[in-house]
Amino acid sequence: PQGGYEVQVSTGPVGNYGAVRANFGAFLGDIFVTQPTAQTVLASPANACAPLVGFPAGSIALVDSGSCNTTVKAQNVQNAGGAGIIVNAGNNPQTLTGISLTVNIPVLGLATASYNTLRAAQPFTSKMAFLGTPAPLRDGDFGAQGITHEYGHAISKRLTAGRAPDLGRNTVMSS
Repeated sequence: PQGGYEVQVSTGPVGNYGAVRANFGAFLGDIFVTQPTAQTVLASPANACAPLVGFPAGSIALVDSGSCNTTVKAQNVQNAGGAGIIVNAGNNPQTLTGISLTVNIPVLGLATASYNTLRAAQPFTSKMAFLGTPAPLRDGDFGAQGITHEYGHAISKRLTAGRAPDLGRNTVMSS
């Protein structure tokens, strides 16, 4: 869906900091995903390339760029009980890419200048926010109404004549 992403800080360096999303993890634009508001603290180790030590569960992690990919960082934060992860995404941040079927926390990236401002002021309270309209509910399930409708075709007189030459289109079947 259309819309941007922000880290909205309500204590400490109050303000809204533009962010980019990741193409994995919880998608903040999904109607079922909670946009977490929590204490935000620096991960330890700061690059989150190893399991976190002493990280307060339920917090949002600030994570430095480092030698491992963002999916590893996000998995380590999630394993430590993190509610989300905010990564230093460089001077010109783009969508954070990676493949993970197990990360289910939101992942946002900040430009280095914004990240450094927040890193120097932590801990603080922030919200990982989506600024658009949540994605509509769509699924590929077979609903009962659709199944009943199609089943009606299968049992109607026009499809029950078997191998008759006219395939049942002109044959009247007895009830």
